[in-house]
Amino acid sequence: MKSLFMGLLMVGLAAASFGGVVALSGNQGASIVEVTDSQTVAVADVEDAVFEAASNGDTDKQKIEEAINNALPFGLNIGGDFDLIDHFGQPKRLADYAGSHVLLFFGYANCEAICSQALPLMADAITNLGDDAGKKVVPLMITVDPENDTPDFMKKRLGEYHPALIGMTGSDGALADVRQKFRIKIENVGHDINGNPIYNHGSFIYLLGPDGKFQTLLPPILEAKQMAEIIKSYVDGTAS
Repeated sequence: MKSLFMGLLMVGLAAASFGGVVALSGNQGASIVEVTDSQTVAVADVEDAVFEAASNGDTDKQKIEEAINNALPFGLNIGGDFDLIDHFGQPKRLADYAGSHVLLFFGYANCEAICSQALPLMADAITNLGDDAGKKVVPLMITVDPENDTPDFMKKRLGEYHPALIGMTGSDGALADVRQKFRIKIENVGHDINGNPIYNHGSFIYLLGPDGKFQTLLPPILEAKQMAEIIKSYVDGTAS
């Protein structure tokens, strides 16, 4: 997905402070995902809400969280079970992670754009959570490039970010099903200099509760400490 985040990353600004990002950002167009046949939601509205909060000086975790949740359409049905294979080659359903929060991202191991920001951010957030809270959160990446993201390849590449980060793949039908449930659209936009495919795809990180239900979206421009604080508020049950 050609989101505002992707544009910022391409010019090396994604790691900047909120103030710097706001000052240099601009509306690069809404990224539309399907919700139902009769309803659409502009994901960029959520992005814009985060940036607006930041421009007003609201950069603490509560204000960021409120900006994201208030921008989500009321009653939006996001998420659902999946039938995939983890990078250990084991079949997995969402129910297998019951009792733990799940940090979920759609990407691919060879991605040099948004994934190179989101995946290490997820890893750093898990580290920032510490031993107790960190053990209650499972970070997953569902591949959008199953042809190249074999279990062994994902295990190697994702392990470079964090040993707890798990890659997920599956049949074309199973992957299409979970993308639809999480409102993710992908587009092959070409190939890199090594011949590997380049995909546009979702930029947000999803937080799911111990019951598997969607709780909130986390933009990959957050600092790891900020993201960890938001996650911890859900783990502790103190999120508003």
